[in-house]
Amino acid sequence: MTNTSISSPSEAIRTPSTSPSPEPSNNADETTDTQSELPIFTGSDNGLVQSDDPIPSIEEDPSSPSAQGYTMSGALHHRTPSFSLSPSLSAPSERLAILPNSRDGASRGSVSNIDQSLNQLRLSGRSPSLGMSDVATALGNVPLGSETRATLSPSPTPSATGGSSSRRRSGNRVKVPPHEVEDEEPPPDRFHEPGFQRAFNGAKRAVGDLRDVLGSGTLHTEPDSTMRRLHGEAVGLSMFQAPSTRTVGFVGDSGVGKSSLLNSLLDHKKLARASNNGGACTCVVTQYIYHDMDHFEIDVELFTMDEIMAQLTDLLQSYRHFHLHRNEMNEEEKQDFKKRADVALHTFQAMFRGRLGNERFLVRQEEDTVLDKLISWARELAPSSSSGRQVASSLSQCSTIIENVTTENSSSDGPAMWPYIRKIRVYLKAYVLKHGLVLVDLPGLRDLNTARRDITERYLLQCDEIFAVCNIGRAITDAGVLSVFELARQARLSNVGIICTKSDEIRAEEAVRDWEGETARKIQSMIDRVEVDRRDLERIRDELDDYGDDEDLLEEEEQHQLNLSRRARVTEKRMKEHEFQLTKYLITKRNAKVRQSIEAEYGPRMPRNGVKVFCVSNREYWNHRYAPGDEAHPHLLLSGIFAIRKHCLSIVTESQLRIAMKYLHDDVPALLGEIDLWVQSGAGTMDAERRRAVRRTLDTLENRLRRHLTAPGSRMNSIAKEMKDEFKDSISAAYRQNKTEWKRGATDASSIWHTWHPMTYMAFCRQYGTHYTRLAGSRNWNEEAINTMTADLDPLWENLVSELEDLQETTANLIEECLDAAPEYLDSELGDDSPSTAVLKRVLLSRQNLLLADVEDIWYKFETALSTLRTDALSGIRTSMIGRAMEPSYDQANFDRGDGSDDRRKDVINRRLADPQLFRDLNTEFKQRFGTLATELQTDIQTTIEKHLSIIVGTLNIVRDENVALESESDQAFRRRVEVPLLKSST
Repeated sequence: MTNTSISSPSEAIRTPSTSPSPEPSNNADETTDTQSELPIFTGSDNGLVQSDDPIPSIEEDPSSPSAQGYTMSGALHHRTPSFSLSPSLSAPSERLAILPNSRDGASRGSVSNIDQSLNQLRLSGRSPSLGMSDVATALGNVPLGSETRATLSPSPTPSATGGSSSRRRSGNRVKVPPHEVEDEEPPPDRFHEPGFQRAFNGAKRAVGDLRDVLGSGTLHTEPDSTMRRLHGEAVGLSMFQAPSTRTVGFVGDSGVGKSSLLNSLLDHKKLARASNNGGACTCVVTQYIYHDMDHFEIDVELFTMDEIMAQLTDLLQSYRHFHLHRNEMNEEEKQDFKKRADVALHTFQAMFRGRLGNERFLVRQEEDTVLDKLISWARELAPSSSSGRQVASSLSQCSTIIENVTTENSSSDGPAMWPYIRKIRVYLKAYVLKHGLVLVDLPGLRDLNTARRDITERYLLQCDEIFAVCNIGRAITDAGVLSVFELARQARLSNVGIICTKSDEIRAEEAVRDWEGETARKIQSMIDRVEVDRRDLERIRDELDDYGDDEDLLEEEEQHQLNLSRRARVTEKRMKEHEFQLTKYLITKRNAKVRQSIEAEYGPRMPRNGVKVFCVSNREYWNHRYAPGDEAHPHLLLSGIFAIRKHCLSIVTESQLRIAMKYLHDDVPALLGEIDLWVQSGAGTMDAERRRAVRRTLDTLENRLRRHLTAPGSRMNSIAKEMKDEFKDSISAAYRQNKTEWKRGATDASSIWHTWHPMTYMAFCRQYGTHYTRLAGSRNWNEEAINTMTADLDPLWENLVSELEDLQETTANLIEECLDAAPEYLDSELGDDSPSTAVLKRVLLSRQNLLLADVEDIWYKFETALSTLRTDALSGIRTSMIGRAMEPSYDQANFDRGDGSDDRRKDVINRRLADPQLFRDLNTEFKQRFGTLATELQTDIQTTIEKHLSIIVGTLNIVRDENVALESESDQAFRRRVEVPLLKSST
């Protein structure tokens, strides 16, 4: 169906606040003609009357699991034991007892309990009181299990509701403020539950008050004091922010609306340039990252000079090849190389503005001479890497900076900056980014600049979720979308969805012709209603015009004029309501049809997660973004931006919940326990002999921990060796045994291509082995060349990954067993009568959990890198090992011309695939990269263990170091400020 705009921005339809608007649903793809409900408006003055004419829903089905809420406890770190801070303490020695709970993530109570506890905290004020037992009570009630979601609707206020009902009836309605992004419904998960958020934020405020208490003396300013360390930890925990942990990439060709989409998601209109002419300047990767400041920061990362030299070489060869040999090319080949030559010239003109002059020298002089000149200019003109980060105080200033570094500047005689830029990072305050999400604008995979195209491919392999962006009218046939899903197939990515833009570009008159049956009749009926309204309104206005400006009206005429004015307002309002319902029906119906087609086409390619499909209208969003909330809300829902924003937030919440739980149940309790140990150390309750016994016990405990976790003979120091041995015995052994067979498989594949028509063969070379023709179909030469190798290595790789998972489990068990033995040892050596033993044991448990969580994070990072390594070694994507190994051969074949070039071209490819060194080189790179990952994993684990062991030693020192006791005794007033609230809570 033909897609044209339903209205211009100036004709935006707005639904009056009094119009009842049915709640739309995101499940538009489930809509059928017989299920849709459409409100039909009559000519009555009082609004609308429901009929049986259906309209599809564009919001979630209330019966769906996502709408009802679900348990997130399964998403938590499976190793982190759950425990709470005891709200009731029976003895001074247990006044900060951290009570172990069941390790199965059992519920700790209700959200309402923690809300109530936090509301009772009184830690702030001029004379701060520690109240750590109150903090313990509050934190101890944080639940891990799922609960009924709290109502998100805030209590109505006069400013938000327009005042009392009588005032509304009088017509003096207070204007409802525009929509606030923060008020949108969050994803249905534990992290976004209002009760959990209040508890989490309340805990941070409580730790902030704790920080103030610890900083109320002078001990925290002394360089080597324990209180300095404890105060520093309190400062860090009070400012706790979960790190950016999830990245969503938006990839698509120029002109599909990526920038406009990102502007809408970020809720910053005109932040990124939303229109372009398809030039190379659109090919800069742009990351959007949160910072909690009102200004904007733009960080530009430049290419290295080696990368610039490689690009200049590639661009110059493309330019010269076209201009020197275009008369020898067939039409298809000429079009391909002309596009590359145009990109090359555009880039040269931008890089060397004022220097290039007459570009004829690019082909008239020797290639090496030209290349040397271009490289010399680049060294001289390239921006300094110290240009760094720029600060913008306003949105318009930020937009200008981004535009200046990514586009041509016609007013400048100097070189453009964009050819030298690898990536841009934009730091801003945007709600969708607040909890650690990073949104990335990526150029398409079909970019003619090889370096930039490769950057996109590598970046996509690192994204947590990918959205291919396309125009809704070309959702099934868009070549950019096809390229993304082809990459996903080869790289085994299961996180790819599609966003269709410009969903509002549809005309009712054309829709009637495109649809059939009942749907077409409904659309026509709705068109007719709008037309009836329009004619009624014209008649009323014509009658009003008859009165003109006549002031000498009879009373009956004045009354009739007033009635006409009222009827005009009511009729116009009804017409706009009918227009919106027509728009909504057209958009929703078309969205559902497109979703169904996309799911049928691409769903089977994502068998594990399915394909997520969203349809959006950036114009519908911005046309109504700042209208009064009650008028704007139906339009904003219809735009589809809400749904994508909600989905993006859901991507990051699983990790955020785990991090927040670790903060509440491990970070804060560990700090509180250490503070209690510090208070006890100055109590003077331990005689010299007892202190010596404690010191000997803790010294032995420290030595045991070091022996098992960091000593040269510890298994923790042999992880990398075990991993490399496993790789050598499986993957490397297979290379040694099967490389001859793999070479034969590659040459067999090449012999099939050898029979193709020269033009077809040449087309595949131009596309670096990945192409489609009607006769050859969709083929990937790189993939076919290593098919035999991949078939042999895939099962071996899966077995290796399984062995590494077992090693991960073993590593965690070793840490857990080592630290689990510490409390038992303390009991056996010190007994339960020590006032410090109970608290010390529980602090060690918290430290154990924190260490295990950090080690598991390291393994997660390793697994991600391992997945990328598998893609590089065993797939045929352009930037894979085989892809890069074949690229010089493709280039050589592409630039060969003249008589016999077809045979020479095929010989170049055949010789490369038959070269015994090819698979030896692949094995060497595979082995080296795996070894590097194993070594980095070993180093990261050792560093993390050393860090946590150092913290544990600091905890032990609080008990065994006499200097700590002297420190605690040195300022009795300060010690009492810390101690008194604890004593009160224990009684």
